[in-house]
Order: sequence, then C-alpha cells, then structure tokens
Amino acid sequence: SYAAPIVRSVSPNHLPPVPHSATGRYNVTILGSNFGSDPTTAVEASVGASRCSVTYFTSDSSVSCTVEGGTGGALNVLVAVSGQQSAATRPLFSYDSPRLAALGFSTGPSTGHP
Repeated sequence: SYAAPIVRSVSPNHLPPVPHSATGRYNVTILGSNFGSDPTTAVEASVGASRCSVTYFTSDSSVSCTVEGGTGGALNVLVAVSGQQSAATRPLFSYDSPRLAALGFSTGPSTGHP
C-alpha cells in the first residue's frame, strides 16, 4: 500500500464561471504529493462535485486537470491514485461570481411592454 495523495494547492485557484475558449473548458494544475511515479498510473481528480474530464499525470507532485465552467466558491480539490483518494482539503478553488455585461433593451416604454 502507498501513502494517500495529498493536495496542497491548485493553479489557478479561481476562474470565471464561463470559459472564454471555444472548448468550454479550463486547464488547472493540482500540486501536492504522492501522485504516483508512473505516467500510466490511473489518476483522477475533481473540483467540487465535478470530476475532471481529463487528468494528466505530470509528476509525483503535479497533475493537470481539465474542468468545465461552473459555479460555487470554497470548493475542495481531490485526487485519487489507483483508487486511493486524498483527504478532503480546506477549500482551494472557486468560480468567480457572474457579472452582468449588458441589458437587452436600452430604450422602450416605461410600462415594460414593447
């Protein structure tokens, strides 16, 4: 048996709720330890309740993870190596609050009907 993975940080640690890229996904790097020593080892990661769609082994202390846009703050980041999961962390990641960019009608009747 090996030591359980330990998650220490994630970079970036916050992102907008909706990606600006055409893929609709973000790449994040998870740093810690005990992520394995073999690139063929099964590594999975999750941010909050969302499992990463793709997880790449980088080293014993780093994995890259592809996540969808989302919502929520104070989210845990977990890594599982060959089925052995890291302990819950203090919240390490959050999605930024949505921001209103524009309103639909700039002119019209004050009654609200067109």
